[in-house]
Amino acid sequence: MAALVESWRMLREPQRHITHHKSHEPFLHQYHRINAVLSRCDQFELSATNEEVIASMRSIASEGFRGLTPDDCSMVIDYIEQHSSDHQVSMQLLGPSLRKLLDARQELMD
Repeated sequence: MAALVESWRMLREPQRHITHHKSHEPFLHQYHRINAVLSRCDQFELSATNEEVIASMRSIASEGFRGLTPDDCSMVIDYIEQHSSDHQVSMQLLGPSLRKLLDARQELMD
């Protein structure tokens, strides 16, 4: 997505170097198609501290997750929090991490 946004930014700059020539028509057509798509895309930037992300994880998992209790979820979030001091935490970690605990417990039951 970042590459797409960067392409869009480059395309939105004044096009002094593009002249209308028959050989440029496919490029210009592609430019207009890309510009049409990107003009309809909403761009959001999330700037959250690790503490804010962990708090959001706790809020989301406070009711449990697919058979995991809130305490189970809290244990997973505690682990994520303990191992996040050197990198930015992402909400994208929560679902897969909880599913890994579910899978591990299922393996023990089988």
